[in-house]
Parts: sequence; C-alpha cells; structure tokens
Amino acid sequence: MWERCPVSALESRSSTLAIVAMSVAAVLVFSLLPMISGAAADRFGLNTEQIGLVAFYYFLPYAAVSASASLWIYRIRWRLARTVGFALMFAGLSVAICAGSFDVMAGGMTLVAAGAAVLFPICMTASALHSNPNRIFAIRLTAEQMVPAILLVSITLMLGGVIEFEKLFALMLGIIFVAGLLSLGLPREAAGAVGKTEGDENGRVNFAALLALCLNFAGYAALWAFFERVGADRGFGAEFIMLWLSVALVTAGLGPLVAIVLEGSPIGNRLGLGATLILVACMAWLGQSVEPAVYAISLVIIPMAYGVTLVFLLSSVAAADPAGKSAALMPFALAVAAAVGPLIFGYLWAGGQPVILISAAGILLGAWWLLVRCAPAPPETGI
Repeated sequence: MWERCPVSALESRSSTLAIVAMSVAAVLVFSLLPMISGAAADRFGLNTEQIGLVAFYYFLPYAAVSASASLWIYRIRWRLARTVGFALMFAGLSVAICAGSFDVMAGGMTLVAAGAAVLFPICMTASALHSNPNRIFAIRLTAEQMVPAILLVSITLMLGGVIEFEKLFALMLGIIFVAGLLSLGLPREAAGAVGKTEGDENGRVNFAALLALCLNFAGYAALWAFFERVGADRGFGAEFIMLWLSVALVTAGLGPLVAIVLEGSPIGNRLGLGATLILVACMAWLGQSVEPAVYAISLVIIPMAYGVTLVFLLSSVAAADPAGKSAALMPFALAVAAAVGPLIFGYLWAGGQPVILISAAGILLGAWWLLVRCAPAPPETGI
C-alpha cells in the first residue's frame, strides 16, 4: 500500500480545479435531467411513467457502483479511478446519442452512470477532507449548476428553446471531454489527514445521516426531474420553459454562494433550515397554481433555496464522520434518492398537487433531521 498524500495537497489550485471539474461531470446528467427527460420523451414517445424510468435506469447503476465506495476509496489510485470514470461516461454518451430505441439509450446511460459513480465519491471524500468543507462544497455546487446553465442558455440562443436529442447529448460529450482535461491535476493517491489514527480510519458509517440525506434529496429530485413536464403539461411554450430552467440552474448555483458568504454568522447558523422552509412553502404554492408567473418564480426560488440547504446537509454528514467513510457514501445516498424520487413522482403524476406536497414533506423531514441532529459547529475563522 502506498503512502497517502497529505490533505494539504487537495487544496492546491490544480487539485481544487480537478475536484470541481470531476464533480461537474459526475452530476451533469442530474443537472440536465428535465431536459434529458423531455428530449427522450419526445424522441421515443414516452409516457409519464416511462419518463420516471429515465432517472431510475440511470441512478440505479449509479447507486450500485457508488455503494462500494467506502471499500475502495482509500485503496485505489485516484488518477486511475478518474481515467476509468471519464472513459465510461464518454463511451456511454456515445452509445446513447446513436440510440434508435429507449432500451439502447438506457444501456448507454448505464455506462454513463457507472463512470459518474466512480468520479463522485472521490469528489465527496476530497471535499470532506478539505480544511474548510463548507467552502469546497459550495464552490462545487455552484460550478455544477453554472456549467449546465451556460449549456441551456446556448441551446436557447441557438435552437430557440427546442431540445434536440442529438445536439443535447453532443454538447454533454463536449463538457465531459473538457472536464476530463481539467481534472489532470488530481493527486495520484488518496489523501489522508496527518496523524489520523487507526481507529479514525476505521470509523463507522453514519447510516442515519445518510438516510436523512436520501429522504431529503428524493423530494427535490422528484420535482426537478419533472419541472420541464410540469411546464409542458400546463401549456407553457418550450422557449418559456427553457428560459426559466436556465434561470433555475443559475439560481441553484447562487444558493451555495449565499451559504458561504453567511457561513459562521448568526444568520448562517439558521440559514439551512430557514431556506428549507422557504423551499417547501414555494413548492406548496406551485402545487396550487397553474399561472406562468408562479412557475417562473418557483424556478427562481426553489433551486436557490435548495442550493443553500444542500451545502449545510453535505457538511453535516461530513462532520458526523471524521474518518470520511460517510462522505464516500454520500453519492450512493443521493443516487438512490434520485432514482426513487422521480420514479414515484412519475407513477403518481395524476395526483398533481398532492405529489408536489409529498415531495416537499420529504425535503423538510430530511433537512430537519440533518440540520438539527447533525449540524456541524460554526467554524472558528472565516473563509
């Protein structure tokens, strides 16, 4: 077994850039899920139950691969894992873009999911080991949203808001390729804290915190995957929907920035739960109204509020397990949530307002448990 690199190596500019680039690649499909679902529905003639299966087929293998992360995260070279992850994603997207049927597309997306599931645990573990995890989580979450937002703005400007399946996937291939190049600065070996004891390294996974994170994210993923269909079902134009989905990705990226600006302040200590309450109230409003203005306002507030909340949730899980094993399994919890949430939402679509309220309840319960029971102590120093 090789010596681990010190945690300080993770905080160099090249390493931070690599972690952020890998994170963008690993969550790209989720960020673009409303557009992917809509494009697949139009190309293959999917009904609402099948649209839910788009997310399920992707995140099920994602969960299966990432479930083993705590076993290998410190045992394999991170650069090798990165190369395998990007290769699988590129191959899978290439298959999906040429797919003539939904089943072939699902097969390609399985490869993409496996590759992303290799990349994401490295990002999560490296972030949790950072001297200021809140900061690196926020930077990552901002980049994860801003890159897809730029992609959507490009689609809106070039294609007038029309989601063309082949062009969408071609642009995703380009992002994966660039992210792979930007990730070359990743440390070769896994990182380890100096002075970490054997007991620390063999620390126990906090399954209760992971379950709460899963419940919370399932509620948000369910609605996010169907945001495009919610607009289409209410008769809004494609260009209108694409415009506000682009805005949603931008505001989702701004949310984490708000979290780090207020980090450590009296307001910041309560910000996570407060943002969740605002989020749930807005979801309830969306469930009761079919007005275009309400849809647009919801796409501004909901992603921003959840971006704030998610910084605190991820930091809470990381703080609950100093050994980092829970952090390695966060992608598994998020993948299970992203698979199950949209699947249930799709089958209960006819319920309309009650379905959105169920999603809101899941978000509130999961956030309450994590923020109240596992919230990390405020940092002694600012950023």
